[in-house]
Amino acid sequence: MEASEVKSINGMPVLSARNLNKAFGGKVVLDDASVEVFRGDICLLTGENGAGKTTLLNLLTGHLKPDSGSMFVHTNRTSKRYSFPANTLSFLQPWMSYSPATMSNAGVGRTWQDIRLFPNLTIAEQVGVAFDKKCSMGRDLWASVSRKEVESLLGELGIADLANSRGDSVSLGQAKRVAIARAVASGAELLFLDEPLAGLDAKGIESVIEMLSRLVRSKGLSLVIVEHVFNHRFLDSLVTRELRLEKGKLSDCAINVTNAVSSSERTTASLGGFSPLVTSNSQVVVEQLPRGAVLTRIRQLSAYSPDVPAVFEINDLVVRRGSRSVIGIDDYGQEIGLSLTVRPGEIAILQAPNGWGKSTLFDALTNTIPISRGFARTNQRLIAIPSDNYLFPGLTVREWARLSASPLNNRFESMANRNCGSLSGGEGKRLAILALKDDAFWVLDEPFNGLDSADDLLIHISHSMAARKGAFVLAPLT
Repeated sequence: MEASEVKSINGMPVLSARNLNKAFGGKVVLDDASVEVFRGDICLLTGENGAGKTTLLNLLTGHLKPDSGSMFVHTNRTSKRYSFPANTLSFLQPWMSYSPATMSNAGVGRTWQDIRLFPNLTIAEQVGVAFDKKCSMGRDLWASVSRKEVESLLGELGIADLANSRGDSVSLGQAKRVAIARAVASGAELLFLDEPLAGLDAKGIESVIEMLSRLVRSKGLSLVIVEHVFNHRFLDSLVTRELRLEKGKLSDCAINVTNAVSSSERTTASLGGFSPLVTSNSQVVVEQLPRGAVLTRIRQLSAYSPDVPAVFEINDLVVRRGSRSVIGIDDYGQEIGLSLTVRPGEIAILQAPNGWGKSTLFDALTNTIPISRGFARTNQRLIAIPSDNYLFPGLTVREWARLSASPLNNRFESMANRNCGSLSGGEGKRLAILALKDDAFWVLDEPFNGLDSADDLLIHISHSMAARKGAFVLAPLT
């Protein structure tokens, strides 16, 4: 059953929100925003960084309460209407309160970008816990949940082979599919997904999208997806509606589906947000590395020279996690050492499948974990930005700027007194970018995560390359 067929069965929306308003410290995030989601809808929620996408997800799933407005939930499990602000006597009826628990019981689920599986439970047990919210973990789990029921769902969603794997042994792509399965097991009919493709390689993206398509076809689920702008192209064939959040208002936008992608477009797209750096004055060199990794070098010919000493060098590098070698091994697991150089005017982009060890390499280059063999060095000052920013949430934006010796631009002057912990993912990434100085060599881990536009970072990189500096970037293989 296709999504459009499912929608025609039931004309009532699964969720209808009317005139929602929300403000934080006088800043209006939602201004009389209204939205309807029907059964079988697959909605892509878009908007600039700081527009309030995460706030909207929190409001629609019970993690925040609107300042005013109303919401109606109509699923196979219940029909409930909520009005805000709530009646002062509502505390006498906790079963009618607006919370993540009541929304989950009503069939509204959510996954988070930060996937947190129970490390010591098998995948079957993790999904089994969601089947029966009253059951305990461990030995008593299967007393209230049929293992066959769990295994049936895992098979239906294409992850039956993971049933006996522990939560701390699966890849990021597998963990994201388990999180979706867990939400489905809890009875979700409307599922909000926060960046389900973030950090995934091409294989992981394909498997998640195939799983979502299967869920909509077989179970008639409705989906609302917030996703990194550079991953929107992967969702073209899946999304049926675009919801645009701008200046506190929600609007429906026309969907422009483009399934055909030429080979040249695919090659450029594989560079993600860095493709604008490829110009008539640049050279692209691609090198295959062991275990499916690809090293792409973008060289600005006006600044690059092969005869100039490297600004960054990795030589015979081996990094181990405990007794297991992670970095510097070949396709057969033998230690051969990782070696590469970056010269002035060059940006080197290392793209690798999930589980290859990109995070381990970043940790080793920033001295977070020890290097087992070889070395990494630069003759410049090194600035490193991890994928999740680490912005000291208790500091104000102004205090963070002073600490990092970063002058605030116009975008952040108006936010100077806000805590870094209150920033959206995109705002936090843009603030972290301010720490990048043109006189330093940069190591960046998935630098476009959370950004709605790469303009700020690309301008920084262009200046750095023109100044004969360089950068080393770690990114998924897409």
